[in-house]
Amino acid sequence: MESDGLVLWTDGSRKDDEWAGCAVVWKERGFWKKRRVHLGRQKEAFDMEMYAMSEVMKIADEMAVKKVDRRVTVFTDCQATLSRIQSDEPVPGQVLALRRMN
Repeated sequence: MESDGLVLWTDGSRKDDEWAGCAVVWKERGFWKKRRVHLGRQKEAFDMEMYAMSEVMKIADEMAVKKVDRRVTVFTDCQATLSRIQSDEPVPGQVLALRRMN
């Protein structure tokens, strides 16, 4: 059963050689879409998860501009990211957490 609205899945990872990146996938008009971001080295997995969440917000904003007014559901495997985006306290990841509001 298809869910109503825009449904996105996120993941961020860091390899043993320190290369890091994230991805967001979603289905639009029956076709799978993806956005991948390679973020170089010397970042932590949490940074990648936060970056993926900020990409989700950008995608949702882009859909709103297209007048695709829908409910947005996000699936992520990072509980810390969900906790982090609920606050603007000055802790690690603040820049990416605040990016969701711009």
